[in-house]
Amino acid sequence: MRLRYTPMKGYVHTIEAVVNYCGLRDVIEPVATDPFDDIESLLADNPLSTVPTLLLETGEAIYGGPVIYEYLDTLHDSERLFPADHWLPVRRLLWMSDGLFDQWIRATREVKEEPAMRRHEFIARQWSKVLRCMDHLEALAPGFKRLDIGQVRTVGSLSFIDKTFDLVIGLMETDALPDKFDWREGRPHLTKWYETLSTDRMFHLPLGKERASRDGADKD
Repeated sequence: MRLRYTPMKGYVHTIEAVVNYCGLRDVIEPVATDPFDDIESLLADNPLSTVPTLLLETGEAIYGGPVIYEYLDTLHDSERLFPADHWLPVRRLLWMSDGLFDQWIRATREVKEEPAMRRHEFIARQWSKVLRCMDHLEALAPGFKRLDIGQVRTVGSLSFIDKTFDLVIGLMETDALPDKFDWREGRPHLTKWYETLSTDRMFHLPLGKERASRDGADKD
């Protein structure tokens, strides 16, 4: 299998963590793909031109992070990330954390617009969604027990915001976002859970030998 994804220096994407958890590093060939530069080649595999995109040996392609996660979860013998006995809360948490990532990406893309084109109200609205997601995760965190895909995705989303926030503010100042931000403040339950799980080896094993320096991604 071949996995199209966008490497990011100093950051392990959720898809990489899932590959690590499932023990599939030896059967998946990572293909560094910038969805903004490799448009034509990516379109041949995925009409949405997004990453990650998983290319199967049959020639079929699977795209959309959550869909790929679920497929990979059928290919190993460890405890399932998509447990059948409580599928609803796990998928609900997955989509919450996936949405958290999406709202931050939308805000950062708007920040990158020329100042005259930048919609500050839009950025503020996306940022308010980010904060609401984090507050909801704080309420959920005491109930996190057996590892599942929702928790893995939550680590990926929070660590991505950690990685990119100062860069976004430093390069493109905007009064629609705070000058400094640490999501841990006022969220002790989420912080304690994150600091424990984020040290797991799966989040510290990037795929591939070459690490791109691009500080963003189209989709995790």
